[in-house]
Amino acid sequence: MTTTASAFQPREYWSERITGNGSLANVGHVALGDYNRHAYPLRLEALSRAVAGLVPAAGRVFDGGFGEGVYLNYWLRRGALHVSGLDFSPRAVLSAKDRHPGFDLRLGDLSSPDDLAGFGRFDVVTAIDVLYHVVDDLAWAAALGNLLSLVGQGGVLVASDKFPARGAWQPMAHVRRRSLAMWRSVLAGHGFEIIRRVPVFVLMDDPITCGSHPWLGRLAWVQWKGLTKLIRLAAVAPWLHRGAATAVAGIQLPVERLLLRLLAESPNLELVVARRVTGGAAQPA
Repeated sequence: MTTTASAFQPREYWSERITGNGSLANVGHVALGDYNRHAYPLRLEALSRAVAGLVPAAGRVFDGGFGEGVYLNYWLRRGALHVSGLDFSPRAVLSAKDRHPGFDLRLGDLSSPDDLAGFGRFDVVTAIDVLYHVVDDLAWAAALGNLLSLVGQGGVLVASDKFPARGAWQPMAHVRRRSLAMWRSVLAGHGFEIIRRVPVFVLMDDPITCGSHPWLGRLAWVQWKGLTKLIRLAAVAPWLHRGAATAVAGIQLPVERLLLRLLAESPNLELVVARRVTGGAAQPA
């Protein structure tokens, strides 16, 4: 694997992007404002499906790249016994520590093994909507390996991506999508395999057309571009922006939930769950 470093400076980008106030309007697609509030519950529902039967309710959790703290709140509500995390935005860390004083939250880089030293082992390690923002392939592989080193015996890693059929695809400076083959190669190198895939979205995030179900990906891309343009055009007034976001989400949600029940793979965001390979372990998803 060779370096794919670029002029993109992730530390500066995310330090500026993160507000620290925990608002769902600041995560996902910022220009869509309140739309994120309607879409984000689907992310949390997908996480619940991903860890069902695998993670104890009162387990030990590590949240890699916790940002605005949406998933920290999820684990708090779930009753996790111990929650740790790492993020390289000082604003994110200060804010999250203020809201969750009982959590072990630190400033650092997921691709640096020294920054992850001393955390211990966990029942579940997550990197949700994080690793595809590590655009250098060497740093991405290092970050993934470092996270895997935190997974305890019988524990799992949960991560997200939109998987192109082959290789890597970088649609913008701060996003680089990687194929399942690339993920499996790094996971296998650390003795892990994918045991579960959980679609998060089909319609309510920007789909790719080079992954699973490419024809559906193209249809989903057309509706995404059209409907989200309406939300952006409505940004001339806050009340109109909120109303457009609510209307678009209301149109999409019933179809989205139906598709999520029907599909095992998506042309959009998915969660993958990985566990150490053992004798008689489940076959990779």
